[in-house]
Amino acid sequence: MDGNFSEISQFRGEFHRLLDAGTGRSNGSDARPSAWDAVSFYNALVAGEKNKNPKRAIPTQKTIRNWLSKDRTRIDFPQERFIEPILDLLFPNDPAGRAAFHGLWQATKDARRAVEALDNDPPPSSTVQWAVTDAENIGLGLARLLVHPPAPSNAMESFLLQLSLSLAQKPDEIEGFGVRLGLKAAHLQLDHINCVPLPIEDGLDFVQDRGGVYPIVGPLLEPWKHLEGRPLANTTLLSMQRSGDGPAKVTVTLRSRKRDLEVLLDDPEHDLSDNKLKVLQAFLQECHVPDADRQIVWGKATLTEKTPSCD
Repeated sequence: MDGNFSEISQFRGEFHRLLDAGTGRSNGSDARPSAWDAVSFYNALVAGEKNKNPKRAIPTQKTIRNWLSKDRTRIDFPQERFIEPILDLLFPNDPAGRAAFHGLWQATKDARRAVEALDNDPPPSSTVQWAVTDAENIGLGLARLLVHPPAPSNAMESFLLQLSLSLAQKPDEIEGFGVRLGLKAAHLQLDHINCVPLPIEDGLDFVQDRGGVYPIVGPLLEPWKHLEGRPLANTTLLSMQRSGDGPAKVTVTLRSRKRDLEVLLDDPEHDLSDNKLKVLQAFLQECHVPDADRQIVWGKATLTEKTPSCD
């Protein structure tokens, strides 16, 4: 474990050194660039992404302030969705420095996971108190959603909602053409009885909280920029606060808009017109949109408490 903390400490030290040195910017003179603070770093990230890639995620000032903390017991560091904007800002004309910093970040990410696995090994889940129903996973091979029973707990007023979610592109063939079916975007929705979700903590790489809807923002498969991978792997999404006297029940649904389902050519040299591709895509979307609200349900799972918490 000491080796893992050494990796984390090394990264934090290098990150702080770069920020203290004002790396990546100049104040317009020969003087030493001023150091970054949480506000200036945030503003620079916003300005840079507005010009380059407005769809990329930007950390909050609070998150950046946590990165800048001198508290050596903290292991906060940039999440995966933030690393590219940071590299662009700190190393605009330094490929070697960019590569070295990214390698150190990756090593630190692996080390932090090892620390968390040792320190936060979850207790066994309770199948006595909770029942799980995976009612739907139609998926088309694109998605699978699972909900896990919470661990036994003495905290009678709350429980953890733990999920696994896998996303993939699916190889297929349409009229002799090799294609892939892919999702540009998807989101989780919650229906709950006798409990309410508490705000999501800043710490998940690929899931965001947007007023009770939870967009999935990655991982993304290059070069298509479509969802591929495991954004959640027995991961605590939320803490659920009890709000009634009866058994708690939570249903999690994975949805996307019909236009987020795309048909992608496996071979870009295939002679398939844009119009024909759009027709195939529209046909596929319409075949898998049974909902009146014009959204596709890819998966649904329900967690139900077997007995009231006061029993």
